[in-house]
Formats: sequence, structure tokens, C-alpha cells
Amino acid sequence: MGAWSAKAVVLPEGSFCVALNEPTYLTLVFPFVPLPAFLGVFPAALRIELEHIGIPEAIIRAEVAPFFGEVTFAKNSNRSLLGSLNDVCFHLDCALEDAGSVDLSGLVGIQHHLNLMPHANRDLPFPVDAALLLLSGEAVA
Repeated sequence: MGAWSAKAVVLPEGSFCVALNEPTYLTLVFPFVPLPAFLGVFPAALRIELEHIGIPEAIIRAEVAPFFGEVTFAKNSNRSLLGSLNDVCFHLDCALEDAGSVDLSGLVGIQHHLNLMPHANRDLPFPVDAALLLLSGEAVA
């Protein structure tokens, strides 16, 4: 799927990681954990979202496999992506505030909802459509 940008977000409900995929803007949300635990939690969140949108198992395995090898971290300078990441963090804060309290299944539901949120100035504004097109060649009708 390509590069990801991630941001730690500390909210009254807890500390979370919000990750945005650069090519698709697919969004992952999960409890923040430091390295090396992050390298187990991130692919689990990715697997959950890819299963939810209907990506075939063989493709999911190929997408999560790199996180079990050598992973490179670098600073992101894509201002558009960073702006969208900040916007998603704001929407996460609002969703958590509306929910009052949230367990892991509630957080997964928020993650699914954030992937139905359009992003401006994108050929495919919905992350779900972009991910489906990239990974399986099909966009949602």
C-alpha cells in the first residue's frame, strides 16, 4: 500500500495512534503503544480494516507481512497528508467525545467510520474506495 504517516494523539479518553496511508488515505486508529509493540498493533489494525472492506486474505497477508520485517521510520514532509492527518485526529476526538467511553470494538467502529469520510482534492475522496481500487482493482459503487 505504500507509505504511512502516523501521529500519537492524547485525549481525555486515552492515548491513540492515528495512521493515514499516503496513496489511499485509509485510516487506522488504535491504542498508542511504544516500539516494539507498535509493530504488532499496527498490522493488526490494518488487517481488521482490510477484512472489513472485503480485501481477499492473500492480499491482506501480503500487506501486513512487511511489518514483521525491517521497518523504516522517517519524518513526513507532505503538507497535504499532514493536514488530512490532523483533520482525522479532530474527527477522532469528536467521535470519542460523542461516544462518552469506548472499548476496542468501539474504536474499530470509529476507524471504519473515518474511512467513509471524504478527503478534499483527491481523485477518489473516500479512503475505502481508494484502498479497494489499489488492492483489488475495484471501487465501491
